[in-house]
Amino acid sequence: MLDSNSNNAWLAGILEGEGSFISKTKLSISVAMTDQDVIERLSTLTGVGRVYALGRQKGHHKDVWRWTIYRRAHLKSITEAVLPWLGKRRTVAAQALLDRIAHDDARGSSEPAA
Repeated sequence: MLDSNSNNAWLAGILEGEGSFISKTKLSISVAMTDQDVIERLSTLTGVGRVYALGRQKGHHKDVWRWTIYRRAHLKSITEAVLPWLGKRRTVAAQALLDRIAHDDARGSSEPAA
């Protein structure tokens, strides 16, 4: 997955600016933006997640791309790798995701397919 501090810091910067750590519904980390090259780099750099073409939200907008992770092991490793570089607000969201994973693991929740 991530192999250097500079990669972790770069990923943290993208997640800080454009990312979401979702812990209340289906657990995920997601980044959506119009820069396809950045989304592709997220996928290549981490080796996890899926890339989706969302198309144009409105006729005059650019195409939107999304990179999303659902697999718990990947959510945990990515979140732990970027946590030291996140700001206060994203740290709270990332920690909530880690807490939910730990809680669900303790209860024996199943792993999602994607």
